[in-house]
Amino acid sequence: VLSGGVQTLLDMLLQQPHAARFTAIEVQALRTLAERLVAASAGGPSTMAARAQVSAALNAKDHAALSHAVEALVVDSRTDGTQEFLRKLERLVLDEAKATSWRGRTWFKAMNFDADPALLSDIPTMLDAHEALLKPREHPGSAP
Repeated sequence: VLSGGVQTLLDMLLQQPHAARFTAIEVQALRTLAERLVAASAGGPSTMAARAQVSAALNAKDHAALSHAVEALVVDSRTDGTQEFLRKLERLVLDEAKATSWRGRTWFKAMNFDADPALLSDIPTMLDAHEALLKPREHPGSAP
């Protein structure tokens, strides 16, 4: 037991150099989700007011406020969001939840919490993959 605990501590220490990068990816993932929700949002006054709060939080670069605003948009859109927006919202939120889960599972792999850790990559590989997913995509016809 002692040697397993020591190995876990060593593994956790080895992930610390990646902590800032992991946090940056988490922040960018929330911003990307918020931007996509703003672009897709449509509905009545509750949805549009919540959308305005997400836009304001994006502009303010306030991570905590953005997180709360995204949550409010998800909740408020159930009142008067269009069916098309609700479908898009569900897909966007579930896709991000899946990505967040993968990041978290990989990050805490050293703690031996995961039922199947062999399915998870190492932290640098996971970070590289998520950075690639979050890079802004060029649109056809746009300048490089």
